[in-house]
Amino acid sequence: MQFCGTGKKNKKFCYQLSKATVEIERMVIRVENLFIESSSLEPTLLERIRMNLEKIPQMQNEEPEKIYSWWNDLGSDFIRLNQNYQDYMRELNSVKAEQMMKTQESHTAKTKRSRTSGSTGTVKTYRL
Repeated sequence: MQFCGTGKKNKKFCYQLSKATVEIERMVIRVENLFIESSSLEPTLLERIRMNLEKIPQMQNEEPEKIYSWWNDLGSDFIRLNQNYQDYMRELNSVKAEQMMKTQESHTAKTKRSRTSGSTGTVKTYRL
């Protein structure tokens, strides 16, 4: 994609976007529009996987179309479980990180207060 100015003077100002640049722009737009549902580990999903795994012996006698459908359902449930797990862990870790930052801020504030308290100019430090 190429953008050039019009007229003789502006011909030297020409910008060209590479294919990689266009793809990066598209990816950024997709990421911005990404909607992540609240993360939870659904017990019903685990139960569905367990029930489908118990069907393995009976699937040996089924028609190929039914086996294919069963296998796709099992695979989709597993993929969804894995995604939910990753989202849950990401959310859990972000909460932990936020709590750690608050603890660090609190510690820093206490240290600053302790340094300014005391009229003799001595520094007092408190351990948490």
